[in-house]
Amino acid sequence: MGRRALTLGAMAIAAVVALPPLRAQETLFTREGGPIVPGVPTSVANCGACHADEQHAWEGSAHAQAYTDPVFQAEYRAGPSPFCRHCHAPRATDDAPDLLAEVGVDCATCHVREGVIYGTRALDTSAHAVLREPRLSTEEACAACHEFAFPPLGSGALVGYAPGAPLQRTVSEWREAGGQRACASCHMPRGDHALLGLRDAAFVASAVRVRARATRIDETTRVEVRIQPRAAAHAFPTGDMFRRARVTVSAAGATRSEDLMRFFASTIDDDGRAFHLREVVDGRVRADRGARVTLLLGVRARTVAWSLDLFRLDPDVARARGLSDEQVRVGVAAGSVRVGGSSAVR
Repeated sequence: MGRRALTLGAMAIAAVVALPPLRAQETLFTREGGPIVPGVPTSVANCGACHADEQHAWEGSAHAQAYTDPVFQAEYRAGPSPFCRHCHAPRATDDAPDLLAEVGVDCATCHVREGVIYGTRALDTSAHAVLREPRLSTEEACAACHEFAFPPLGSGALVGYAPGAPLQRTVSEWREAGGQRACASCHMPRGDHALLGLRDAAFVASAVRVRARATRIDETTRVEVRIQPRAAAHAFPTGDMFRRARVTVSAAGATRSEDLMRFFASTIDDDGRAFHLREVVDGRVRADRGARVTLLLGVRARTVAWSLDLFRLDPDVARARGLSDEQVRVGVAAGSVRVGGSSAVR
């Protein structure tokens, strides 16, 4: 292994999130310390020449579509901000925002810094050396883009939201629930880079179990839906603040629904000088407890249909952005229950 790789490795081994900043133009170095292809940006194609399986898995992942994803693009057009782009297009730069943006979160995003390649284990191959960075297999590798606060005013802040208040807190949710399973154990169970997530409906459905019960009170049908954590090791749904799990029940032409989500309201700052939007209620399913939704239908029914769907964005907002319901909806569970009985999806 070359002296340059050893030196850079010693500087960068402290933590993944503390590695030198990404550069759009990266030069890889050989095990002897000489450049492989000077001035040529690292690319998925370059890596895929030897790591075809990893490239193929990545191509279908949310990381690959982090920037081009229609939901992100619709929201980004409505409020473009470098703050958002730094996670969704980390290979781009503020000076050249379109450079390498469409690759999203690629190989180099996690594995390359200043010509040095990092992995979960050290390797000394004929092509290049790999320095071991153990934090790549822990939550620290994910936290930079899945645990962060609203930005300070003047640096891409979302207008009205309290700077420094949690925007996404998936890692904190995971820790609060005990942090027993590493992120990769659920999202990379086969060790590949497909990164299971919202694009896999079966994976999403495995997060919770649902049970519905219906009873009649005079001319009203009362439906109780219980949602318990199953495979989810963090809140359901987690991630973006606009996501919500929607419980819907219907019978005899009547329909009612309720959203399980984070609710924000304008509250006064600690210094009493201004109001900002902050989370006031977290109505989601936590990994250490379930949730119960009770809905009343003003009809006498024999059978009630129920469903649980995850929406990446409020459907009304999505339509205003030109998105269809199917682009923002992930079906989680559905069934029917006879009044006086119960049904479950495990």
